[in-house]
Amino acid sequence: SGLIAGGVIIVNTCSPPDGVKAALKLEDGRRAAVIDASGISMETLRRDMPNTPMIGALAKVTGLFTLDQIVDHLRKTFGKKFTQDVIDANVAAVIRAYEEVQVA
Repeated sequence: SGLIAGGVIIVNTCSPPDGVKAALKLEDGRRAAVIDASGISMETLRRDMPNTPMIGALAKVTGLFTLDQIVDHLRKTFGKKFTQDVIDANVAAVIRAYEEVQVA
């Protein structure tokens, strides 16, 4: 409800995008984007924190910001609080989601 015509919803799932689009009954150019953000998070961050991969998917699907902008922002903001390993894992999570998101 509330998704405008031509809009896109991003879902954290292993299901294919066509199935999600059908299940949500998306019409009028509305699209479904899917990404296994939890799986990516578990593999890269070793914790179920899908928010970071979801940002990568959001960037790819919407074009609101570039992958480089996200990576630069992560390095700047996380560099003040986290180890290099944590920063690298978050960057890897964003990049994987950016590359793996699927849209129908």
